[in-house]
Amino acid sequence: MSKQSFKPITLKRIIETCSLAINSRGITPHSLEKNLSVSKRRAKEILSEMTKMKLLIKANEVFKASLDAIKIIDAFNQENWLIIHEILYKNYEFYQTFIDTLKKYGSKGKGLTREELLLILRKGKLKFNVVMLDVLSDWAERLGIVQHNLYEGR
Repeated sequence: MSKQSFKPITLKRIIETCSLAINSRGITPHSLEKNLSVSKRRAKEILSEMTKMKLLIKANEVFKASLDAIKIIDAFNQENWLIIHEILYKNYEFYQTFIDTLKKYGSKGKGLTREELLLILRKGKLKFNVVMLDVLSDWAERLGIVQHNLYEGR
């Protein structure tokens, strides 16, 4: 059985896509491609990944915003980063695994380097790589869940 992988999406793209799905009452790969100026392939990746995050619901060929997508936009507008973190943590196995690993190993001593964290994550059932780790680290840092140690590089 192969490991599950994901296509990295920035928080900005998550917010843009949720907002677009809410305001247009649904989106298609073509409308996302046009509105975000991305390739058709990338539009499909974003929609697929956000469906895995339970932020979009596919009905026929249209993707509609889920209740959690609406909550994310409300939290974003209120600058309530903890709510966004909680929704992503609850719905998205990659983010949950990343955060749980940081909690388990990062609190010991000085924390983990990027390389140490990646080695631990690669032992699990999900397929992690450097780009994914950077994207998930960015999410957690922007949402105020983790801090980067500038002196230690951890």
